[in-house]
Amino acid sequence: MLKPILLSILLVSPVFAQENQNLANENEKTQKNTSLKKGNIKGKILDQTTKQPLLGASVLIVGMQKGASTDENGNFLVPELDENLYKLQISYIGYNSTFKNDVRVVRGK
Repeated sequence: MLKPILLSILLVSPVFAQENQNLANENEKTQKNTSLKKGNIKGKILDQTTKQPLLGASVLIVGMQKGASTDENGNFLVPELDENLYKLQISYIGYNSTFKNDVRVVRGK
């Protein structure tokens, strides 16, 4: 029997570029302004029963080719996402895959 996974979304946060008055060219300015409109999905994946972190669990955004793997503490980060609602699929060998619907990324919050 496969084990259940517990997902904890710790933070959906914006990515802020640092101000730099000495930008080398306009291309860098454009990239910097674009990153102000992006956000992150950050969280932790645990075994639902033991609450132990799952190293190497996959966190994928459904319908996109973006995702992340968890570190030794079960933490993950999916950076540079547009402001939107996302559906996450979490999978790990020996565990049931689980989905988290309506994960919202909002810039500036």
